[in-house]
Amino acid sequence: MVLSDPYFDLGGWLIFIEAENAQGLIFERESNSIYKKLNLKSFESEFKVMIIWLPEKMHLACSNKLLKIIEEPPSKTLFILITEDEEAVIGTIRSRAQPVNFPFIGKESIRTALLGMENTDPDLVPDAVHLANGNFIKAKAYINPGDESQFYFRKFQEMMRQAYKREIVAQIQWAEEMAKIGRDKQKAFLAFALRLIREYFVLNMKRSNMVYLSKQEKEWGKQFAPFINERNIVAFFNEFETAIKHISWNGNPRIIFLDTALRMVRLIKR
Repeated sequence: MVLSDPYFDLGGWLIFIEAENAQGLIFERESNSIYKKLNLKSFESEFKVMIIWLPEKMHLACSNKLLKIIEEPPSKTLFILITEDEEAVIGTIRSRAQPVNFPFIGKESIRTALLGMENTDPDLVPDAVHLANGNFIKAKAYINPGDESQFYFRKFQEMMRQAYKREIVAQIQWAEEMAKIGRDKQKAFLAFALRLIREYFVLNMKRSNMVYLSKQEKEWGKQFAPFINERNIVAFFNEFETAIKHISWNGNPRIIFLDTALRMVRLIKR
């Protein structure tokens, strides 16, 4: 996958490895694999390098098992931890690492890269650069939207329309559908919904220069944005963040999604 396209996120990786409903976590058995690999003799290089992608996804048992070797690595052994959320990395590991922050990609670099891609519509590039906000993966997704983002947007639309019309039976069916997708996709959807709520609130405040929405999302938001205002924005955020937390705690997704959907009925007309 890396050779065909080096730009991908956790969702793309889980699809590639056909994880289905499994959560994208690094379990304790992976720590055993790391120990075994580091015990192998190095023939081609003076140093051994262990790269751990998304250490914030490490299970607590895995983190605790690796803590000692990360704190006192063997001679000529380097650990490189690549994280998207430094604060989510367990504190005992974070305190023993030397942080190196990478800046966002410049707008001009993203624009040049997009124009160099095959079958890129030049008219879409300015919006893609703005929406990306320094993230090349987001820019590519705008130019070539994947099925996943389309699915999330469609489910968000359904959720809000059902809440506005108070269609309880439809909400139950919607929650059943959402319960069938994997937990990482469920959390990704809720994070997607959080982003849209924020963007539609900013759009309602007439701050178009601060809005990061695709053309399709912005078009739909012209009618929906007025429903996201200063009276309900905090409550919307709290509900989606609570749902993410409960999904992470392995709560029953049917109950979580139905509860969240029903709460939208009360919030959307504030």
